Amino acid sequence: MTFNQFMVFSAVARHLNISKAARELKVSQPSVSKQLRLLERHYHVKLYYRKQRGGIELTKEGRVFLTHVREVLSELETLKDTFQEKAARSKPQSLTVGGSYSPSAILLPSVLALFQKQYPRVRLRLRTRSRREIEQMILNSEVDLAVINRPSRSPRITSEPYRWEKLVTFIPATHPLARTRTIALSQITKFPLILGGGRRRVSTVERIAKELVKQGYDLKIGMRCDSPEGAKTAVKEQMGVGLAYEGNVQREIRNGEFKQLRIRELKNLGIRSYIIYRKERLLSIHAQHFRKLLHAWRARRSSE
Repeated sequence: MTFNQFMVFSAVARHLNISKAARELKVSQPSVSKQLRLLERHYHVKLYYRKQRGGIELTKEGRVFLTHVREVLSELETLKDTFQEKAARSKPQSLTVGGSYSPSAILLPSVLALFQKQYPRVRLRLRTRSRREIEQMILNSEVDLAVINRPSRSPRITSEPYRWEKLVTFIPATHPLARTRTIALSQITKFPLILGGGRRRVSTVERIAKELVKQGYDLKIGMRCDSPEGAKTAVKEQMGVGLAYEGNVQREIRNGEFKQLRIRELKNLGIRSYIIYRKERLLSIHAQHFRKLLHAWRARRSSE
């Protein structure tokens, strides 16, 4: 019997589904089933039975067993937090967070500011690079955890789905299209597109714009900017219609400086961001706290 088997049983009991528990634990379904069999064999008890339409149901003994398992896991979590906090206080405290260009501009500074208020003694560092460079930093232990705009392909890196990054088109409030409520994509083809991507050779924003061109839309890419600020300045100067992540222009849209165009074909345009960290390396206590803050920040933004 191991604590890992307790965690497996707790996840299965929470989902009442072995497949969903396996996805949460990032292991195979047969592996989960094996751990459950070992647990039942060790304690000589039937913990669950399978339902005809899928899923599982805990037995009476399984429900009692779950109560004790949760108590053990809670005590283990308390023990871990107590001694990890103590170890963290006894050595220089630091946290290095990484991000590809968009998360570093939109998300990470805000969450780092929240973290700094809660943990003022921790030295913080933000590393901004391309997605592949950030992945290599994770593998080299130069970065504790990071947020990137595509899942890592490395088998040594955990990619945890984080949030949907929406792409929007925007124009100055004085633009001829500013009074239009909803328009078709074809209506902006006579205006050059100003792309607010990252410093990589082909940014995600540019890749999506080129994909729209392949689909038959006659879009003209007028300027590609290394930073969101560059794209915003170009749009202010009436050089074209901007295309960028919503978070980069949200403040200007709210204060009326920019107008977001509602384009039917681009309603669901965006990309999923991911929290990444090394699989074989336990996250430091500070990295764990930062990860929790990331999820709290996302939940708060979703409710606004």
